[in-house]
Amino acid sequence: MYFYLLLVLIVSVLALIMKFGKPINIHYRDYKYAYINNILFVGIVGVIFILLSGLRDVSVGKDTENYRIIFEHLGSSALLKKVPNNISGFPAYRILCKITYLLVGNSYHFFLTLVAIVTYGLILKFIYYTSMDVYMSVVLFILTYALCNSWNLCRQFCAIALGLNFILELHRGHKVKSIISFVVAIFIHNSAIVLAIIYVLKRIRWNRKIFSIYSVILLIGSIFIDKVIYIFFNLFPRYAFLYGSKFAIGDMSNFGGAAQGRKSLVSLLFLAIILFTMLLADESVYSKRCINTWIFMSMMMIEIVLGIVFRNNSMILRAQTYFSIITIVGVPNMIYALRLQKKTKQMISMGFLTVFLIPYIVQIKENFSSVVPYMFFWQ
Repeated sequence: MYFYLLLVLIVSVLALIMKFGKPINIHYRDYKYAYINNILFVGIVGVIFILLSGLRDVSVGKDTENYRIIFEHLGSSALLKKVPNNISGFPAYRILCKITYLLVGNSYHFFLTLVAIVTYGLILKFIYYTSMDVYMSVVLFILTYALCNSWNLCRQFCAIALGLNFILELHRGHKVKSIISFVVAIFIHNSAIVLAIIYVLKRIRWNRKIFSIYSVILLIGSIFIDKVIYIFFNLFPRYAFLYGSKFAIGDMSNFGGAAQGRKSLVSLLFLAIILFTMLLADESVYSKRCINTWIFMSMMMIEIVLGIVFRNNSMILRAQTYFSIITIVGVPNMIYALRLQKKTKQMISMGFLTVFLIPYIVQIKENFSSVVPYMFFWQ
């Protein structure tokens, strides 16, 4: 447990030094010194995350050992050979396994490192280009338990990272890059298709009234989740294979095992910051960043509804992960939008991070995702 608290401390201290310390005196094009600090911070943290992920023992992360077996199976099998249903249907991931296996053989930790480079590289890229407070977003990435979950759900988080890149490139108007990122994400973990909702969210002309109506519609729409799951099973037969029998008998309570419901407490914290923003933010501020803050808020509302209404449904919570990751940028951007003095906003940010230490410590103590104790593969 202390390893993970030390990690938070190291990253937080580094963030404080880089954010409030003297700007690094590097003259490079027209970048401001503060941006150089951001780049160095993101780079250092990226190296830390990649090394911790790539060098961890297979006991760190509930499914890490299972992914090792999958890697060996897909790597040693012919590319077009029929494989069991539970590991088939993900062509991009299978190609990645095969290429890695051909280059370095049965080196699973090299493969983990390669996946980590893609995952954290794209997540940190998204943070750098969209967050109004890069430092808070990186610390939130740890405190929301996303880093630990990425060691358990490494394939899904690779798809999530590509999905974030899809959102970023789509906003930039790079249609080809965005489509490539989206398709590859789906071919790594086909549930990434849920991010297609960004096409709808980007076309809405947001304001407080429309956002309130949208939130009510989401809540009412959750009543029809059984019909949504039916469509989902038809689109993704793998999940029908795993959970279809429960759906057939009308058991909607715990697909994939009953979750403990603690995600709902975290979702309530996100709901609080959204309500706070709705009351104290100037609407003209919402669109001052490269991706409209309203879009982040709308995606966070999906996270909140899924986290509260379906707090005991682990399959739904897996889909929620695609929207939970948005919170690491959405929260600092909403704080930035508040009609308050800069020092007050900084105090709110520090308070929010302090509060988030509580659910983080609880999940570490309960060894959620089986990441405790952290061990290097040579130990």
